[in-house]
Amino acid sequence: MVSNGNAFLGHNKSTRVKGVLYKEGNKIASFSGFSAGFKGSCSVLGRTVDALGEDISVWLKKTTMNDYIGQ
Repeated sequence: MVSNGNAFLGHNKSTRVKGVLYKEGNKIASFSGFSAGFKGSCSVLGRTVDALGEDISVWLKKTTMNDYIGQ
């Protein structure tokens, strides 16, 4: 998670994720992802995590190698 900026310059909040799925010790799928919000409230970070969590649950139903989720 990144949360930087200030009231004068604006805020930049984002969350980046990366995951690997193993089956019986073998790597069978992987993903990376990114979600961002540009508001002043830290609740934005919570919303990005919720959105990425939903994306990951969809990815788990149809896994692929080097997939990209999020925005």
